[in-house]
Amino acid sequence: VIGYSWYEVFRKVHAKRNNLKPQSEAYWTAYREHTRHLVEEMKKMGFSFDEWTVEVIDEPNLRRFTREEVVNAYRIAREVEPKMSLLVTEGEHTFFEDLFPYVNVWVFKYFGYDTPKYQEYAKRMHAAGKTVSMYACATSPRQNAHRYYRQLSWKAAGWGSRYVSLYEFRDLPYEATFRRTTYGGIVYWTAGEIVPSVRQKSMAAGLNDV
Repeated sequence: VIGYSWYEVFRKVHAKRNNLKPQSEAYWTAYREHTRHLVEEMKKMGFSFDEWTVEVIDEPNLRRFTREEVVNAYRIAREVEPKMSLLVTEGEHTFFEDLFPYVNVWVFKYFGYDTPKYQEYAKRMHAAGKTVSMYACATSPRQNAHRYYRQLSWKAAGWGSRYVSLYEFRDLPYEATFRRTTYGGIVYWTAGEIVPSVRQKSMAAGLNDV
């Protein structure tokens, strides 16, 4: 996955560095060239289009973006290279109709998977030959080890997801002590090795179940 939030990095870093007026013609032209350069680099490195995907925006919502901006980010990326796989990690489900024509991979939130709305979304994605995935991103280490971590893979498999994702694997710095509370991380990186938590073992058990 190319990310994190490809378009947002362009907006926050490259556009500001070059003093581009947001949403102007020059702004979108630069974004188009920025994305075209990515495609060229991936080709130079020998990657085929089925080996990578681009997370254009991570969890888009109307607090951070306008609807037009989100659609433009995906539409232009699709125009740059029709064969390129585009991914969205869901922020607001209201974007589904807007982005469905452009997105190849939709990563849905796990807690909506059994609702009629999400079931319909998944059916439409599957029928169009697109990829459905599921993720969980609550960051409290007090989440139930069985219901939240172990059952995540069960739910993903039952929904026909190709992938399952969890935020996040590790957040503490190298050689952090066990007395420090993670911000959702499921492993500790200490004494030169990764040390699993009970939460990580629960998720691993769920993957083994599937």
